[in-house]
Amino acid sequence: MKLFKKDRPRYSLALIFSLALHFFAFGYIYKNIQHEQSSQKLGLQKNSNIAHTVKLDSLKFITHKQLQEIKDSRNKQIVANELNGKKERPKASRFAGEVDQSFDRQTMATTNGNFKKAGLGNKNGSLISSAQTKEPATAPKKVVLNEKPKNLRPKTLNLSDLGAFHITKVEDEEKIQAAALEEINRKLASEVKHAAAVGIDQGSADTTGLASNNDFVEDVPLGDMTNLNTTEFKYYGFYHRIRQKLEQYWGSTIQSKAKNLYKSGRRLPSSENLITAITVTLDDRGNILDIKIDGTSGIRELDQAAIESFNKAGPFPNPPKGLLVGGRAVIQWGFVVKS
Repeated sequence: MKLFKKDRPRYSLALIFSLALHFFAFGYIYKNIQHEQSSQKLGLQKNSNIAHTVKLDSLKFITHKQLQEIKDSRNKQIVANELNGKKERPKASRFAGEVDQSFDRQTMATTNGNFKKAGLGNKNGSLISSAQTKEPATAPKKVVLNEKPKNLRPKTLNLSDLGAFHITKVEDEEKIQAAALEEINRKLASEVKHAAAVGIDQGSADTTGLASNNDFVEDVPLGDMTNLNTTEFKYYGFYHRIRQKLEQYWGSTIQSKAKNLYKSGRRLPSSENLITAITVTLDDRGNILDIKIDGTSGIRELDQAAIESFNKAGPFPNPPKGLLVGGRAVIQWGFVVKS
């Protein structure tokens, strides 16, 4: 897709907003154990264009188990995922997530956007008008309790028949009928909502709408849901909170940079994945101490957008103690613009 056309005097918001914006995390968050005296190196090769090197100091700073965890997860991308798979560790997976989870068939949500699980409904829900206009059940105008049977002789009443006991019985019966009616209306409203809402048959009943995801995942077919085989990542919660904060700024920042590109008469290469890889150093309170570009997208404005998004989103939650060395934690993040 070509983002810009030089023969147009003004930028097209439709074109700018149609950018397929993705961001993804390099598949590990590692301890900041870099020292000048270190002679050991753990080389991490993401692709032929971007190489990452993490210096490891003496093993007294890291246990064998911790080192193995880093090695095991270094090539895994951390992803957001729906939690409806088989709760078992996949035999082989290139993704890390909230839990161990396996699917018979992996898919990525077709819609690009902030992560959202698929809701229960109908793909053509917006076209269903009859269900949307269906009126809930209403109570009859008059409820007759203890109606006098026909063709029966009147019963001789005692004084006790007019006491509080029978009044309470009537009140209890009214409450029972009111509760039953309320339950009917609740179920009917739920059925109407899900019949009219956009969603899928296998979606979650606690939400509506189609699934979306902005993880950059290749070689996985598109589908109605995000179903990826993942191994549990110990610090997923920390990553997820960073992700949620970044989502508030990445899209708007990249759109602003795209406008500047257009105004300068430049264009983005079409049908390319433009990747900016950065390393971010945080203190023990989540404040950003340093941001370094490890791999450039080749477009200055896109690299700036990645850095600005992090600066706007920070400070972040306190890093887990397990990620801190010397009061610092280091994470690597990748931003992708797919034009």
